[in-house]
Amino acid sequence: SKLPPYILPLVPALAVLGGAFLSEKPRRRLLFAQGLFAAGVAVAIGGVAWYVGTLPDDAYYGLGSGYSPWLAAAAAIALAGAAAGAVLAWRARVRAAVASLAIGAAAAVMIGTAGHVVLAPAYSSAPLIASLPRPPSAQAAVFTVDAYDHSIPWSLGRTVTMVRYKDELERPVAWEPEKFIPDLTAFAQAWSSQREAYAFRSEEHTSELQSLAYL
Repeated sequence: SKLPPYILPLVPALAVLGGAFLSEKPRRRLLFAQGLFAAGVAVAIGGVAWYVGTLPDDAYYGLGSGYSPWLAAAAAIALAGAAAGAVLAWRARVRAAVASLAIGAAAAVMIGTAGHVVLAPAYSSAPLIASLPRPPSAQAAVFTVDAYDHSIPWSLGRTVTMVRYKDELERPVAWEPEKFIPDLTAFAQAWSSQREAYAFRSEEHTSELQSLAYL
């Protein structure tokens, strides 16, 4: 669940350790084994592509079937690179084996990552905001109720007022508590005082919000 910048600093150290290990071992056998392992991973990705394609319509908002072809393509590219790398390693063509494994793995990751855009509506509010007839004006109040999607302020290009939900932002909220609404009653009052207001809310709290007289 970590963001890429948290992981990338590990890569140089792992590269040094991996390079030292490879320099002391028979490269042909290691590359052949790596080719077989990568082929197994590619087959597993193909299995995931099939599984995602069979998910019911309510899973990932029905977007899984759109991502399945991307995964299948990534699996095919990875399998081709892995198989070619294993064959080339067995024939002692070390540099060609390394190139084949690297190109196949990199291409598979890029395809799988690029295809993830079809799942964006399940994880981001950007498509929802883009579908609005007109964006909120500069004077409009914008609330996020019992949830906080980091893509909302990014897509709107402005800050929002959080309601009842703190999560990892609990400490920053404590710095400026006047900019946070602690309960739904206070939110209803703030909502009714605005001429123009938008609220992004969690579906699980719909009935609770509808029970408020102000809304």
